Amino acid sequence: RSTVIYNALRGIDPSPVHPFTQAPPVAAADHVFGEDTNTRALLETALFRLMEQVGRDLRKQGLAAGRIRVTIEYSDGIQAARQAAVSPTSANELHLFPAAAALFQRLWTRRVRVRRLVVVCDRLTYPPPIQQDLFTFDPNMQKDAARDRLITVMDAVRDRFGNAAIRFGRMLAA
Repeated sequence: RSTVIYNALRGIDPSPVHPFTQAPPVAAADHVFGEDTNTRALLETALFRLMEQVGRDLRKQGLAAGRIRVTIEYSDGIQAARQAAVSPTSANELHLFPAAAALFQRLWTRRVRVRRLVVVCDRLTYPPPIQQDLFTFDPNMQKDAARDRLITVMDAVRDRFGNAAIRFGRMLAA
């Protein structure tokens, strides 16, 4: 951690410099249903799977999402999209999914079946180093640290044994 402060004080920043004409980086995933559906469990499972893909992609790149956008394409071809800022920035799907689920609930207003879901995370940044408070006990901070450790361990298991080796119970609901 001291090297981060040392480099910051000297203006050393490892983040890449992108040309002005280059589009900003994004992390995206989409799912097209084999048969259009309106089943809540299937839709939420697909949304969580998309968040897992995007979160893993972000972690591999060492980035965190600052904004998330969810798009629904209905069977009749109409699309609806919503976006929201993610604060604090994160690459953990357990942190990103509640924001995506809230966006999805605001979007899913029609009785027409859903054909496709798309999740895009942009405003990508390097996650800031987290300075923990020495004297204040915050159970939410401990929960976040435990979730981060869980995701790190799950990534290690998936790297060694494949993506299907370990899953959340939510994925088995549908």
